[in-house]
Amino acid sequence: MHALRFPVVTILPLFFCAIGCGSTTVIQRSGPPSALLPVAKIYVVSDLSTFTVEGESESAYVGDLDAEEVEDYEKAKEAMQTSLTENLQEEVPGVQVIAVPPNAVPNEAGAAVLTVKYLDVFPGYYGFGSDDAVVTAQLSFAVGGGVTDVVQIEADSDADRYRPTMMQRLSICGAEIGEEVGEFINESRAP
Repeated sequence: MHALRFPVVTILPLFFCAIGCGSTTVIQRSGPPSALLPVAKIYVVSDLSTFTVEGESESAYVGDLDAEEVEDYEKAKEAMQTSLTENLQEEVPGVQVIAVPPNAVPNEAGAAVLTVKYLDVFPGYYGFGSDDAVVTAQLSFAVGGGVTDVVQIEADSDADRYRPTMMQRLSICGAEIGEEVGEFINESRAP
């Protein structure tokens, strides 16, 4: 019985890390008290203005793909953004999380605007010499019109037989970013 305990304790963290690990760097934190404390709504805006893929502009990356690969890439990018918003909502119960386009952000009391600026996306690939997916994003909270909190998160997902598609890997990275930023919000709002 005791012989099984050690491997399980050792293997479980490795399993969860294989699903997707993230690292969070706090760049700016408001408070105390945190500006995020009274927030009841978070509007999530994706800023793709400086979006790079594998270190090059998105247009250069897409220019090297055929039509089917471009379609797969666009679906994977959308899945990444959707997973981020959904996991953020799961992490902050009691706060309404709403994805909005950049030009439709309402100015509302009790709400924060979370701007997700994707710095670099490496979608990875599965096959001979597989490479894992890595997504780096900077997330800025604005409350009352000014930026109050900023974090940078790097998330990754293994490229293996369980996650052979770009959509699966980027979706996992988006989910991990949503979870990490949700944990940041919860820590900031804790008494």
